[in-house]
Formats: sequence, structure tokens, C-alpha cells
Amino acid sequence: MGTRSNLRQSIDALCSLGSSATESVYTRLVLECVRANDAEQAARLQAHMESHSFRPNDTYIHNRLLHLYAKSGKVGTARNLFDRMPKRDVFSWNAMLSLFAKSRAQEDLWATFNDMPVRDSVSYNTVIAGFTDNRLPRKGLEVFAMMVVDGFQPTDHTYVSALHSCSMLLGLRQGKQIHGRIVLTGSLGTNAFVWNALINMYAKCGEINHAWWLFDKVPDKNVVSWNSMISAYLEVGLPEKCIEMFHEMQLASLKPDQVTISNVLNAYFETRRVDEARNLFSEVKGMKDKVCWTTMIAGYSQNGREEDALMIFRQMLLANAQPDSFTISAVISACAKLASLHQGRALHSKAILIGVDDNLLVSSALIDMYCKCGTISDARFVFNSMPSHNVVSWNAMIRGYAQNGRDQEALSLYESMIQANKKPDSVTFLAVLSACMHANLIEEGKKYFNSISKDHGITPTLDHYSCMIHLLGRSGRLDKALDLIKQMPHEPDSLIWSSFLSVCSKKGDIEHGEIAAKRLLEMDPFNAGPYIMLSNMYAAHSRWDDVASVRSLMNSRNVKKFAAYSWVEFDNKVHKFVSEDQAHPESEKIYGELQQLTRRLQEVGFVPNTRSVLHDVGEDEKFSSVCYHSEKLALAYSLLKLPGGVPIRILKNIRICVDCHLFMSHCAPTTSPNKQSLIIGGGGVALDKVALTIGV
Repeated sequence: MGTRSNLRQSIDALCSLGSSATESVYTRLVLECVRANDAEQAARLQAHMESHSFRPNDTYIHNRLLHLYAKSGKVGTARNLFDRMPKRDVFSWNAMLSLFAKSRAQEDLWATFNDMPVRDSVSYNTVIAGFTDNRLPRKGLEVFAMMVVDGFQPTDHTYVSALHSCSMLLGLRQGKQIHGRIVLTGSLGTNAFVWNALINMYAKCGEINHAWWLFDKVPDKNVVSWNSMISAYLEVGLPEKCIEMFHEMQLASLKPDQVTISNVLNAYFETRRVDEARNLFSEVKGMKDKVCWTTMIAGYSQNGREEDALMIFRQMLLANAQPDSFTISAVISACAKLASLHQGRALHSKAILIGVDDNLLVSSALIDMYCKCGTISDARFVFNSMPSHNVVSWNAMIRGYAQNGRDQEALSLYESMIQANKKPDSVTFLAVLSACMHANLIEEGKKYFNSISKDHGITPTLDHYSCMIHLLGRSGRLDKALDLIKQMPHEPDSLIWSSFLSVCSKKGDIEHGEIAAKRLLEMDPFNAGPYIMLSNMYAAHSRWDDVASVRSLMNSRNVKKFAAYSWVEFDNKVHKFVSEDQAHPESEKIYGELQQLTRRLQEVGFVPNTRSVLHDVGEDEKFSSVCYHSEKLALAYSLLKLPGGVPIRILKNIRICVDCHLFMSHCAPTTSPNKQSLIIGGGGVALDKVALTIGV
């Protein structure tokens, strides 16, 4: 601060004299400006020289000013000085190249380079690095080739930039040619930057073994060398190897940086080692940048720990770390999975506050969140407010309509997307086929399925085939669904056979169901789903011996059934319930509310559907069994806690049963003016087609 103050006082004193200074004085003051990195005082000094018609004997003073302006990003000031310079040399031109490269003015960079009367290796290096840093790798390699043809010897800086261009292009052939030139000219030596650029190039191009071979030969490995290999293993889908490299790095007594931490956190989350990720994150004091925070948030969300993701975000804000569009979209996605509308809206406000609400990633996440919370009008408002749409935003809105039972609107929006000349992708067609499946639009579904490859050149995925199996199966065409499975170009996986088993279960087709269950149990004998579904099918037909046989097989193989649960949000907390749950501190009040509601519904004609109870027991026991399912407990708790008019949103990790669906449908007596909107979602994916008014 003192240096800048003294500099300003010196130039103030010079300006007060009213006359020109000597060249040595101007030179001294220019160098002071450079040392202080003060472009503002340099511009004042330049103005003083020009007002007194001072012309230096050489280019030294002007070149120092140009480099300072370039460093400070003062494009207009530098261009003005360059145009007025009576003499220019290669240093002057290089300063302008540096300025245009830094300011991302690629056209000016190229034009200036072509106008240069004389070039040196710095000129080429600046332009190659400028194009590479601004993601124009082909142009960077073009200038690299020109440099060699023009007889200039590439430097270490040249090789690093050129190799980065190869990495971006996945240009293994060009990278190997540059590697060969490096070896032939003896330039490899001990320069860590060149070694690291080579490692990164081979890793990015998929030659992980070659990258490791080079890494093993690096004479002095630094943190960048280790990061290159750690990130490489992560990118090629070897997170365990990434973690192993991290431990070796620690044994080598090298301190990891933020890049290391972010990559290793990702590796822990990919291998579902969530607690180890949390421990590492807690250990790295003072090294948590926004990338690390965002990695933690996204990792928790991807591993079903959405509440932890929200907690980490709150900690991030308390630590004064500034979130960006990636952070906000990750947190919004966590809210979407929880159907947490209150927190989702708060994050929407936060996005507006920090100016990222127009970001495509954030807007698409908001659309998805509002759709999963059942507020489709809010989702459409965000969609309509976007300055531009990409395929992700179109997909989010189409999928949202399909998830909320607005199937015709989903298909209409898809047609609008096509009319807008937007190219759909496989996710688009998954949403479109889901809409056809929900609306039982068999012929339309076939048309869209056939168009995937015929009109759009996309190979249908297993997910697309799964939708078609559901569509054909729901219409009773199980033979056609099985034929489709047999004709698939892919080997049917568990998704396909699970889809087929599901529709067989709905249609009560035991013969086809046994085929699907057999295939699924061959693939994974410890997955409880096929056992339970097959057992339920037998029970629905009163084949109790077969039920006992399946249950016995489950026990002999120690197969465990996963717990079904429902959840609601109240007072910024998520409350979870399981069937016949007694763990909630207010369970007595919840059961009282549910019993009262059940009695009132029975008084107006509700009859429980006990066919969903697949046990060989009496009718009274069946009735008791369906009374306290998790979604009913969640509804009762919501009615106790939420004021009238506030929407009730209940989410469940599996689809709701027939009785619960019927129960919710009857929650619409008009005996009370206290109306509330009820939205219930099942399966963790789509909202069920229940959006009713209840008054209790």
C-alpha cells in the first residue's frame, strides 16, 4: 500500500511541474509502476509524456507500459499506445499477443500474429498457449506446425501447450509425434511440466498403462504429477486405483492440494465409501474450495444421503465459501430427490441472488425439482423464462409432464422441441416413451420407439426397451413383450426382466412371471425383489404351498427384504415412516389421527382393498395389516402439523399399494372448508397420478 501511495505522490509531483521530465525519470517511474502493478498510474504517466510531446529514444519505455497493460487486461489503453508508438519491435508485438491471448480475443490474436513483420519463439509460444487456453486446440496445433516449418525450435512451454491441445482433442497420434520430437531433441530432461503434460495426454487418450509407465520414470514427481495419475484413474473408471495412488502419494510425504482432494472425494463416493469421504473432507482444514464443497454435496446426493448434502451446503455458507452454478444445481438436485419444495424455493431465491438462475444447469435442475415436487406450473415458468434451451432443459420439462400424469402435454412439448430444430437424445425418448406408457398409448409408443433409430440415428437403450415392455405388457400383450425381449440386439439384463416380471405381476400371468423370475435369480440370487414379486403372484392365486416354497428359498439363501418407507417435509426437516412405525416421538397422536380419518372415510363408503395383503390369514387380520402403511402414517402426521391450504407432499421409495392409492383417493370429503392439495409419489422416480383435494 505504501509503495502505491508513494508512486501516486511522485506522479502527482511530476504533473504539478508543468514541464517534461528526462528520459531517466520517466524510465524510473515506469519501472515503479510495473513493480507496483499499477496500470492506472502508468496511464497517467503515459498521458504526461504525450502531453509534453516526449518521445523516447528506443522502445523500452513503451514496451514496459504495453506489458503492464497486457498483464492488467487494459485492452483499449494498450491498443491506443501500440497504434501511437513511433517504433515497434518484436517485444511490442509480443506484448499485444499476450494481451489478446489473456482477454480471449482470438481473432485479434490471430490477426496480430499474421501482421507481425518479425517473430521469435515467444511469439509462437504465446499464440499456441492462447489458442489452447481458450479451447481452440486445433488452431494451437496448427501454429505449432508453423513454428517447426519456420525453423524455430520448440521450447518446454511450446511442448506443454501443444500436448494440452492433443489432450483436448484426444489426439493420440499427434501426441505421440510430439513425444517423439521431445525425445529426439533431448528436451524431456527433468522439466516436470513436460513430463506431466505427457502423462496427462496419454491418460486423456485412454492409454492409462503408458501414462503409468511415464509416471514411474518421472525423476522428481511433484503434486501435479500425482494429480495427473489420480485424475486419470478416476476418468477411466478405476476409482479404487485412484484411492490407492492417493495413499502412495501420502507415503511419499507429498502434501495434496485442492485438485487432489476433489478427485479422491469423487473416488470415495463412486465406490460408496461415503464415511471415508467425510473423514477426508473433515481433515483438510483450510483447503476447501468451492469444488471440494460441491463434490461433497453431489456425492452425498448421489449416494442417497440428500439430507447430508443439504447440511454440507449450510456449512459451506457458514464458512463463507461462495457457491457457483455447479454447487447450486447439485443442492437443488438433492432437494428434488427429497421433494423438498420449501428448501428448493429458498435455493431458487439464492440462485437469483448470486446471478446464476439463468444458467442452463441451474434452470434445468430447478425444472426437475419443481416437477418432482408436483408444482408443474412453477417448472413451466422457469422453462419459459430461460433465455435459451438445451436438450437437458427440454428433457427436464418433458419428463416432468410425464411424471405428473400430464402425458399429452409431454408429447406436445416433444413435438415443439422437434419443430424448434432441437436434436433429441436418448433421455428425451425415455421421457416420451414414459408418457406413452402412463397414458397407455400403444401405437404412439411404437411410432416414437421406431423413430429413435430410423429418424434420429440413435441406438435404443435397454431403458427404451424397458418402457416398450411395460407398454405392451400393460395392454395385455405379454407374448409381444416377450418377443421384443428375444429380438433385442442387447443381452437382456436385470432391468429388462424386472420390467417383464412387473407387468406379469400386474396381469397375474404366473407362467410368464416364472420365466422372468428364473432369469433374474440366475443373474442375482440375493436380490429380494424377484422372490417377493413371485411370492405375491402365487399368493394372489392362493397357491400357498408355492408361497411357502419361495419364502423357504429366501431364508436358505439368507436373502433380506429391503424396507419400504415414506417421508414428508415439515419445519425444514424430513420425517420418515415405515409400516406400523412406532419410532416417531409423536406416534400416539399420529395413530389417533389415522384411526379417526379411517373411520370417517368408512362412514362415507370407503372399503379397504385387502387383496394387497398376500398372506393366508383372516379378513380382520388383512384389514389390520393395511391400516398402518407408511404413506398413511405420513399423511396423518402431515394433517396434524400442516395448516390448512398448505400442500401435502408424500414421497415413497417404492410404488404405493392398491389400498393406499384407494385410501388417498377417498380423502376428499367436503365436510370441511380446510382444503389441502395432496401429491404422493412412489418408486423414487415419478409422481403417482394423485393430486387431490382433501378436507378432514
